[in-house]
Amino acid sequence: MNMLVLGNGFDLAHNLPTRYTNFLEYVIKQRDLGEVEHTRIYELIQKNIWIDYFVRLYQMNLLRGINWIDFELEISHILKIFDEHDSNIYNKIAPLSELNKDKKLVLFYNLYAIRCNCPDGIRDVPKQSYSQLIENMESDMERMIKAFEIYLIEKVEEKDVVCISPNIQEVNANRIISFNYTHIYEKLYSDDKSKVHHIHGEVKRDASISNNMVLGVDEYWDKEEAHKHTNYNIFKKFTQRILKETGFEYRNWIENESKKNYKQHIGTRNRTSLSSMGITDVYIFGHSLDVTDSDVLKEFFTDECFNVHIFYKDKGKEAALIANVVKMIGEDEFIRQINSVPPQIEFIKQKDMIKK
Repeated sequence: MNMLVLGNGFDLAHNLPTRYTNFLEYVIKQRDLGEVEHTRIYELIQKNIWIDYFVRLYQMNLLRGINWIDFELEISHILKIFDEHDSNIYNKIAPLSELNKDKKLVLFYNLYAIRCNCPDGIRDVPKQSYSQLIENMESDMERMIKAFEIYLIEKVEEKDVVCISPNIQEVNANRIISFNYTHIYEKLYSDDKSKVHHIHGEVKRDASISNNMVLGVDEYWDKEEAHKHTNYNIFKKFTQRILKETGFEYRNWIENESKKNYKQHIGTRNRTSLSSMGITDVYIFGHSLDVTDSDVLKEFFTDECFNVHIFYKDKGKEAALIANVVKMIGEDEFIRQINSVPPQIEFIKQKDMIKK
């Protein structure tokens, strides 16, 4: 069986504007136009603490980077400062003078005062509880996600795509795990939606259907501390996947197809005959393999029923991918797998895109 894992690099390879900075540029334009062009978007982005914060970081050139992992890290940075300061959500928010005087937190704190119409600015913020802060941040996060969904539908899904990937065609995947919200794979390569699991949700054109897009952060505490800090779990991906019911189809594929098939061939130990071994080939295209998604990806690198083939764009990208795999499974295990015969981990240079 061939399984395909897609990240945002897949959409980018098709020349689609799916970086979060593309969305921020769109938001800035909508703000400048006011309600003239898009009333619904304007309503969603007005007095939105996360929109305000990211737009200001973008305008001040303070963003960590242009990838989605950078976006998540910016959110984690703010959440963790509040989270580590007070474990009682019913306590009042600490004055800025008592918090980490980080430049980005100072910016967030000031923008939050504006968002809440505080008459005395930041001096009024400590009159609120952490519970109110969490509620407002969550509400604004959902409004931002909805605005992003509209952006993806109008600026990405409806855009004509003129190129395709020969690598994706050659893989001829039986199952697709997509970390993307868009339906570009279905649009270009297969209209069989039963083969595709959008693990972080997907855009919904029907406004009557609830948005199920997961846009959150990874666990920022270590295992010993995580169970002590649960007040901000609503912003974490594992919680959102459950609440938004993105489903666990990929788990069924792994347990009931890949592992079951492998166990049926367990008596054949000659890895040079992969088909008789029941090995599942996992092809990864456009995903950074960052540890933020290791709860989903790590099993492909640690279970012997999988061989992993990772597409890379250039040598710089390949080096970054190698570093992230090593972080996930350790240097010794990485060396063992890449030097096995045949290799359990393989890096493949992406072929040039071709006209559709």
